[in-house]
Amino acid sequence: MKFISFFLFLLTTNYTFSQVDPVASKKYNRSGDVVVYSTPNEIKGSNYLFKTWENKNVIHYKEGNQILKNININVKDNNFEFKISEKSVLIIDPKNIEYITINYKNYKFYSFEGSHNKIFEIVALSKKIEILKSFEIYFVKGIANPVITNPIDKYVLKTRYHIKKEDKISDFKLKKKRILSIFSDKKDEITKYVKKNKLSYKKEKDVKQIFSYYSSL
Repeated sequence: MKFISFFLFLLTTNYTFSQVDPVASKKYNRSGDVVVYSTPNEIKGSNYLFKTWENKNVIHYKEGNQILKNININVKDNNFEFKISEKSVLIIDPKNIEYITINYKNYKFYSFEGSHNKIFEIVALSKKIEILKSFEIYFVKGIANPVITNPIDKYVLKTRYHIKKEDKISDFKLKKKRILSIFSDKKDEITKYVKKNKLSYKKEKDVKQIFSYYSSL
């Protein structure tokens, strides 16, 4: 089986987790013909979901699976990427890929808000419903401080929960009322199970356990 075709193209750049923004180092005068270079701001954080590339990964195809090291998720660009050197990565072509497991969690492209494909983590699932988690990266400009020569900018990761039902994805909150509405046919059993095991409807790990119990009924 040939898996080499899953690479789309090569990127060459610097992927450290304390980065320098090259755009921020350029300043133009009003006429637009003079460029003054100043010391660029330090940027804390990263575009990537995981702080390390040394993750446990399995790519799941329709035809089989492939174990591959050095995979990460570029949240900003919405890509699965494979690191081949300190300064080079390959974007993984999602064609023919069912989903990718990274550190025992499953990630998959789904059509979202029309034709836009987005990477989601599959948090929990039953026969007809999936609870998903999406990720967004926001750039936060550092606040000027007279004590600090250059303010520190940073990338901030935000997450949101969603529910997928009948191929439609919508926002979802981890709340008792919302979760019990999913299990309306087994509401009493779920309520007793949660109480007995002292679970929380607001905690992701507990919601996973609730889904597993529901699937066993």
